[in-house]
Amino acid sequence: MKRSRPLFPPAAGRAPLRTSLRLALLQVGLTTAAVTGVEIALFVHDGTGPVGALVAYALTGAGYVAAGIVAWWRRPSGRLGALLCLCGAALLGSAAGNVANPTLAVVGTVLAQLPIGVLLHLLLAFPSGRLPDRRSRLLAVGGYVVTLVLPIPAYVFGPLPGVPPVLVVAERPDLVALFARVTTATGFLVVALTALVLVQRLRAADRRQRRVLAAVSGYGVFTILLLTGSAVVAWFTGLDPFTQFVVQMAVMAGVPVAFLAGLLRGGFARTAEIEELDE
Repeated sequence: MKRSRPLFPPAAGRAPLRTSLRLALLQVGLTTAAVTGVEIALFVHDGTGPVGALVAYALTGAGYVAAGIVAWWRRPSGRLGALLCLCGAALLGSAAGNVANPTLAVVGTVLAQLPIGVLLHLLLAFPSGRLPDRRSRLLAVGGYVVTLVLPIPAYVFGPLPGVPPVLVVAERPDLVALFARVTTATGFLVVALTALVLVQRLRAADRRQRRVLAAVSGYGVFTILLLTGSAVVAWFTGLDPFTQFVVQMAVMAGVPVAFLAGLLRGGFARTAEIEELDE
């Protein structure tokens, strides 16, 4: 008896693509584990701060990559997993600045604020990982400008404590103060406009998605404000710098959990559907 052909035959290239993705994610995981292990060893041997806090810093970055790998595997067509991995890599890079090594100090200084820029990008791109409109793209670019470009005068015209002398071009405290004010004002504007965009998405979402978007967006914005408003937080809470750092790392560590839970359990089976909310 002749067998009938299936109505929806499996895609011929799906299995090889899945295998390739598995191998790629395995490589990402192994590389991250190796980098994290090396960083922890360097912190123990040549760290410039409390070892426990620095180890937590590195493990937080590794946690982002781990969450990114899971998100990438569960939603291969989305880009949220890649962004989570990028944020983890940025955290590991910025953490490297706490090693008594000139090269790593340069890397850590340049990338010190980058995790905040990637986190802003994550908020704007949730849940698909894609920026759905021109406003989101401009705000994401603005976030990277604030975290990568505007801090340059702080270490080029410093010097700041711990900044490698190779980065210092001239001592211009007036320029440092000027760009500090510009960075603060621009950063506040970008975060405020991002919050406005997120509120508009909440209003356009259905009830189930609205709950998830509110939780993820609220937690993300709170984390950014906590990281960027260190002086204000210290003034209100009276926390010493070490305790404040521990609190920041604890809150930061919860971000990938929130994003991953929102992606997998938030009613976003089709990651593209939320992109229509702003259009």
